[in-house]
Amino acid sequence: MASPKAKLYPPQDTKKGLPHITIIIVGKRHHTRFYPRAASDADRSSNRRNGTVVDRGVTETRNWDFFLQSHTALQCTARPAHYYIVLDEIFVKRKVSPPFQNIADVLEDLTHSMCHLFGRATKAVSICPPAYYRHRM
Repeated sequence: MASPKAKLYPPQDTKKGLPHITIIIVGKRHHTRFYPRAASDADRSSNRRNGTVVDRGVTETRNWDFFLQSHTALQCTARPAHYYIVLDEIFVKRKVSPPFQNIADVLEDLTHSMCHLFGRATKAVSICPPAYYRHRM
C-alpha cells in the first residue's frame, strides 16, 4: 500500500520538482507604522483601513517583501505585519488575471484574505493564521 505522500506526488512528479513551495517569514515586532494622509483613508481609530498594503518606499528594493495591515485596531495604533518572501516556487509561475496587475498583488490579496480565517476570532487578525497558529504552539 502506497503512502499518502506517494499518491499525491508520484515519482514522475517528484522528478519534475514537485511539490512547489513558497516560504514567507512574517515579522510582527517592529516599529513601522502607517498613518492616513486624509480623513477619508482613516477608520474610526484614525488608523489606515484594514487591508492596507505597502510594498514600495519603505521595503527592500532588491528583495520581495511587503507590509500588510490586515486588521482594525481595537485601541491605539494598528501595527502592520512585515512579510518577507524567502523562496517562491508557486506564485512566480502563475499567470496574472484581472483585477491583479502582478504576482505580488496576488500573494498580498491571498495573505489578506487568509487573515480573516483565524478560528478563534470573528474579525481579521494581525498576522496570517498559519504563522499565528505556529506562534501559539
